[in-house]
Amino acid sequence: LLAVASVLGTAPLARARASYGELDFTAAERQAERAVRWAPWSAEARDVLGRARLAQGDLEGARTAFRQAVDRSPDDWELWRDLAAASPPAVAPATTRSSPTSPKIWSGTPPRPPGAPP
Repeated sequence: LLAVASVLGTAPLARARASYGELDFTAAERQAERAVRWAPWSAEARDVLGRARLAQGDLEGARTAFRQAVDRSPDDWELWRDLAAASPPAVAPATTRSSPTSPKIWSGTPPRPPGAPP
């Protein structure tokens, strides 16, 4: 049964990605919602859903989808980046925390390599 759900979730996710690529964000959102229903464990389906909502100006809906994606895949730095992009500036720094397996995220000027001139 799990295999059937996985296969049924794959087609809508592929259609959601294709619709997003064609800039049809309404169709992308609809297909991503379908993918989430068939594959509730999928962080990727929620990421596409969040991107489609963000492209339509639905910041709260995008944040919800990105938070759910991060909950399912907390070590994926791209999901954290997407969540930060949909968050107001006062909230964004709190969403850029690093996990032990994600790259370090800093604000401001990156550190200079040893021996580099000031």
